[in-house]
Amino acid sequence: MPLVKCDECLGQVSDQAFECPHCGVPLRSRPRVKKGVTWLGLAAFVIAFAVGYYVVRAANSDEAAPPSAGLAGALRPSQELLDTSYEIDEGGYFFQSFELLTDARVQLEVYARPESVDVMLMTPSDFENYREVQQDLSGGKFTYRSSLSSKEVVRFDQTEILPKGEYVIVIARPIENVLFPQSTTTDITVTVY
Repeated sequence: MPLVKCDECLGQVSDQAFECPHCGVPLRSRPRVKKGVTWLGLAAFVIAFAVGYYVVRAANSDEAAPPSAGLAGALRPSQELLDTSYEIDEGGYFFQSFELLTDARVQLEVYARPESVDVMLMTPSDFENYREVQQDLSGGKFTYRSSLSSKEVVRFDQTEILPKGEYVIVIARPIENVLFPQSTTTDITVTVY
């Protein structure tokens, strides 16, 4: 770094110095430091805060789209896919299919009266197996998603994150009384977040 002479005291000073270290006279102007927050910085902070809030809310709330649903899920309002009452005879069942276009948090509520019902959530192929088993007197096997399923319930309220795809809800009334069969009224609500 070359040295230059101060015009005031004639001392040797670095050419990078802003003022003379001997007499304090300014040698060149200092660069201006911008103070305050820029609009771009503020916008980045607001966006980062909103994304953070969404991720925490989605991870901790039963009434929010899961983080895997992405921005589309975050902006999507909750939607009731099914809200109905249905009377089911012993040995009978009610089914309703639905499709999720993204990963979603699904809440399934069932209220049966006066008797209990079986609640099962299945894929369409599992439902076909279920139908075959119902027609076959010798029985058979079928599968269902255990997280949103339960046997012999009067009240059922569960929430689970499901991957995108097609699903079938089956509400079945088991045979309990061969001589005097009873029907059961069932209220079913499916909400997607």
